[in-house]
Amino acid sequence: MVTLIIVVVLDKLRKANPDCLVLAQYELALILGKKGFNNVYPLNFGGSFDFDDMRATMVQARHSSSYGELEGMPIYAGESAGYVLEFTGDRTVYHSGDTMIMSDMKLIQDLYQPSIAILSSSGQFTMGPREAAYAVENLLDVDYVIPSHTFPSEQSAISKDVLNGLLQAFPVVGNMIEKDIELKDYLSNQTKTKVVVLGYGEEETF
Repeated sequence: MVTLIIVVVLDKLRKANPDCLVLAQYELALILGKKGFNNVYPLNFGGSFDFDDMRATMVQARHSSSYGELEGMPIYAGESAGYVLEFTGDRTVYHSGDTMIMSDMKLIQDLYQPSIAILSSSGQFTMGPREAAYAVENLLDVDYVIPSHTFPSEQSAISKDVLNGLLQAFPVVGNMIEKDIELKDYLSNQTKTKVVVLGYGEEETF
């Protein structure tokens, strides 16, 4: 389901800005190149790409990875990955990507020292709030954690029509509603790390 959404977004991006740089796992980069993306930079675990003011490094995640569900049978798209984003003279962000909890999170913290983590926490196709909370308390040492791969309730959704459309197309979305709030509850007694729950389109300055 998540792959479907990402593919749709990527296709819109390609049409709007065909020269936009896309960083991708090696196998997925090859697929995207054949799909008409003009500026794809392949990476694999440990590889980095330097922007003017930020370095992006691909790190391990544990999850399936495929492409082409909208076109029929999905094909293998390499191993799933997360990213470490090191902003020059500023904070470092760890984006877990879709993943289960894993001991590599401790290595990522020790080596890159992120102060912000974006952690999947839906519990359906990734680790859930319980596992994400364990990662925050035992594997990471961040100031802020932003839950991802979750969906709002009908009451808090910016667009109820969009949410209802997702629920009709992918009923499993119902199992991932407000898991970000659950993670916040799990970490309610945590004094080191603040849970920042962001709605769609919301911004936060750190």
